[in-house]
Amino acid sequence: MVSIKLMYKNIANPDKTYEDVSEFFSNSNAGVDDLEALEAHIANDQKYQYSKEATLLDDKKTVIMTRDFETEELSNVWLEERAKLPAIDKNLSEERMIIGN
Repeated sequence: MVSIKLMYKNIANPDKTYEDVSEFFSNSNAGVDDLEALEAHIANDQKYQYSKEATLLDDKKTVIMTRDFETEELSNVWLEERAKLPAIDKNLSEERMIIGN
């Protein structure tokens, strides 16, 4: 199993706090304005990803998402396909780190 850990912060509203992950990623907060691109990202996730878990940190401003893949090859293909898609979360910064094997 390979995990990719992603840390998200809202760069458009850096001082805003959120009640939960759902509110953080709501289209209006995340800056999603292209629903077709959003659907393409969801399809890519469903095709390659084994599971995912997202947690709102105690600061109420940062979300950590861990995406699990069965193999490193699947995680690499997911990353390659994802890079071809338009950005969807225009208000969010993302930092990525691959963990474990």
